[in-house]
Amino acid sequence: MATTEIAIKNGKPKLIWLFFMHRHGDRSPLNMGSKDKYNDLKYWPEGFGNLDNPGRLRMYKLGKFIRRKYEHFLTDSFREVYSRSSDVERCIESSNAVLAGMYPPSDRFKWYNELPWTPPAVHTCPVKDDYLLNEAATEAVPIIQEEISLLEKSETVKKLYEESVEERKMIEQELGCDYDSLCKFHSNYTTLDIEERNGLEMPAWYNPELKKKLYKYSALAFALAGGGTERMQQVRCGRLFEDIIQRMQLASTTAQAKRTEKSDFQQPTNAPSEIKDRKVVHYSTHDCIVSAVLESLHINSPPVSPGFGATLFIELYVDVDENDQPISEKYLKILYMDDTESEVPVEKVLPGCKLNDKSQLTLNAFVDYVRHLLPKPPN
Repeated sequence: MATTEIAIKNGKPKLIWLFFMHRHGDRSPLNMGSKDKYNDLKYWPEGFGNLDNPGRLRMYKLGKFIRRKYEHFLTDSFREVYSRSSDVERCIESSNAVLAGMYPPSDRFKWYNELPWTPPAVHTCPVKDDYLLNEAATEAVPIIQEEISLLEKSETVKKLYEESVEERKMIEQELGCDYDSLCKFHSNYTTLDIEERNGLEMPAWYNPELKKKLYKYSALAFALAGGGTERMQQVRCGRLFEDIIQRMQLASTTAQAKRTEKSDFQQPTNAPSEIKDRKVVHYSTHDCIVSAVLESLHINSPPVSPGFGATLFIELYVDVDENDQPISEKYLKILYMDDTESEVPVEKVLPGCKLNDKSQLTLNAFVDYVRHLLPKPPN
């Protein structure tokens, strides 16, 4: 059989839906030690914890990269994307910067020649109610705190504290930082990293070897604190995965893809138009949520501490014949890009997840893979 005949028989992949979720861009420090000489607002004109100009530029460039990567899938209309952000200013601003890069206004969307920008719609909800993109949702907080307390007693965490005694002592003495919780490994390292990124003079003791060790400790501690137990993964990722799955299933219907899959996962029958009619879904969140997703999918080995703008992509495909008609189940690819400047997303394989005979990750297989994390249906 000729190669072209085989290709027609097997079909060619067609991207029908795209999801991407990123951490916000570069920000000023959130927490600083009492002895840190840069613990002064004169060094941080944006205020503590806010997006800065390098962060705006990073996210704008991320949007331009996404436009290039998916140029054959995206149109010139920002109406095709549903964008949602954690209700924190650095995340909302990051959303706007990404969309500005993705959708430079074509002639039909230009409304003022001196401003080549179209104001996008970014949805959000109060932090206390946000079980998709914010770790501080009301019901989640006590559960996460309880799980972290249990982790603090684990052998893995005890070993982490033992290995880092000298480094922690130095940071505590020099900067006045404490390590009274697992999360402080990450926050203390991040503050030093932000100071260095902003061109501030760093102390002599902050050498490359120490920086490497602090990152290692930070990445491990953050992975544990983000999604180190199944219960934490359920709380931080269960509703998010449920949301993504429902959107993929509805995208399949909207795209009139072949309905060969038989799933017992409940599909919404009265989904709003922003779910049904959008072929791109864009979420702006925090490093803790990105880390929890990586941990939940078991694709965070060795552990990473998600960088500014770190992005997870989920591409939904269907194979089509020469008439562009679907001939397969829906399947997906998962990619992760930790360093936005590299512009190289890496495809991830879910360990232990069963693939079909074409080595494809079907939508049903993905549902089965995360089923134990999904919210339980009411009795």
